[in-house]
Amino acid sequence: MGDSSRGLAELIINLLRERGELTSKEIAEILGVKRSSVTAVLALLRREGVVEYLGFCFGGNRCNTKWRLKMN
Repeated sequence: MGDSSRGLAELIINLLRERGELTSKEIAEILGVKRSSVTAVLALLRREGVVEYLGFCFGGNRCNTKWRLKMN
């Protein structure tokens, strides 16, 4: 993960720690960044086992998914 992605990852982790479950859209709006950037970092964090998602997708971009920190 690059420096800018790592910085965004830390912001996302802190935000999820403070607020609990959030959608990628909510995270992007709160942090003032592009949703695509948030989605990419969340995917990396998920592969690293840091976050998990709850919810389901209807197909295409119509997802009702919230992210949260994974409890270990």
